Amino acid sequence: MTNPLVLAVDAGNTKTIALVADGAGRLSGVGHGPGGDIYAVGPKRAQQAVATAVAGALSSAGAGTGDVAAAAFNLAGVDWPEDRVWWETAARRLLPSALLAVHNDGLALLRVTAADGVGVAATVGTGPAVAARSAGGREWAMGFWCQHPLAAYGLGLAALRAIYLAEVGLGEPTALRQVVLDHYRQGSVEALLHARTRRGSHQAGLGDTGDMAPLVVQAAAAGDQVAGAIVDQDTQLLAGYLRAAAAQVGFGEEAPTRVTLGGPVVTDPAGLYRERLLGAIGRSWPAATPTVTAVPPVLGTLVDAFHLLEPGLAETLRPVIVAHRLPDTEPEGGLDT
Repeated sequence: MTNPLVLAVDAGNTKTIALVADGAGRLSGVGHGPGGDIYAVGPKRAQQAVATAVAGALSSAGAGTGDVAAAAFNLAGVDWPEDRVWWETAARRLLPSALLAVHNDGLALLRVTAADGVGVAATVGTGPAVAARSAGGREWAMGFWCQHPLAAYGLGLAALRAIYLAEVGLGEPTALRQVVLDHYRQGSVEALLHARTRRGSHQAGLGDTGDMAPLVVQAAAAGDQVAGAIVDQDTQLLAGYLRAAAAQVGFGEEAPTRVTLGGPVVTDPAGLYRERLLGAIGRSWPAATPTVTAVPPVLGTLVDAFHLLEPGLAETLRPVIVAHRLPDTEPEGGLDT
């Protein structure tokens, strides 16, 4: 194959995206699907989401499955060895002849900042995807080791808890009260609690808890102490999980360690969450060298696919790949080639 095609698939809790690129790193196809986390939507729907995204990417590239030389899948829900085996089997059915790699989605950002994929990363979106890889190839993904609700969902959940407790005198008054009521279009805290907990509340149409994350950060930036404490707790816990990930693959506390941070909560223009997370990392882990990136994780997955073909090729093409803007983030649409 003189100009092999490579495929990258990134599946999260809310969406799946697939990219096809030629041997020079130029994007030629993109496909989308719904969330592909096997724990969130079930194996059948997750497989359908990935298959839909792959089919869309290949179709828009004018290619077939036999044209793909290498494919990397970074997927939410690859948390245990049997999850990887299950997805490897599913991926092989989609791409019978390609070189394949299946990893947890937390690893995707690592190849955004370095083609060798060594270091620790956190993609902070609806939830936190934290993972690490050593120079020897040892990998660890946080998955179910995370024992705290964090990231957008955690911030929203903490805001709800704060206003509920304040309403009955067990918490401090907070500006979040009115902010949250306005967000959910409820006239009182009791009405909100009732709407979210009554029988059939899943039909209440109150939106996703994670949607409140920007509101919590904005309230913290405006000086609300309760909101500030919520952001502080979230970032301090996340910094701890990053250190734990590093330790699991053998990075010592005093060893300089690359840390890549991304996702919408970290890259939010308001910047408060990012600043406090960087501060928490700096205080608790001085040897870490954090980098914040707005590059979509799927582009790191594309570097992963080239790494399957040839590590040197991945190193050469990484700057080209991470400079791409994806169709759904471009003002005018279309592929950046």
